[in-house]
Amino acid sequence: MSFLNRWSVKARLSVGYWVMTLIVVLIAAEGLVALSNAKSDFERQVLQLNKLTQLSNQTLDATNARAVGARNLVISTPQAGIERDKAAIEKAHAAVQKHIADIDSMLAQDNFKGSELARAFETVKKPNRSTARSRWRSPRWV
Repeated sequence: MSFLNRWSVKARLSVGYWVMTLIVVLIAAEGLVALSNAKSDFERQVLQLNKLTQLSNQTLDATNARAVGARNLVISTPQAGIERDKAAIEKAHAAVQKHIADIDSMLAQDNFKGSELARAFETVKKPNRSTARSRWRSPRWV
């Protein structure tokens, strides 16, 4: 550090100022890059959740159509009505299976951030899951 002693005070202060300025600029640039990455991650998560919401709504619509078809099948009397309702039920059931497969593939992606959603979806979709009514237990005092 003896070479600094040969510099004038003005030169030492100028070099110190520029070194500090360079450090601040580098830190600010790193912060901007991190902010841009965080914004991209957030946008990707929002888009994924929107897509998942759309798929879930489509699954719900297809499930409702299947239930309406089953109801109509029960109340239909002519053979043509029964065949029409069976076809509607099969079409709605195929749509439900397709949407569930789409949701499965989306949740299986490596870059999907909703691992809690994936675990919740797995518990909901189990085929042998009991209904809410059979899971309900009355309180002891009833």
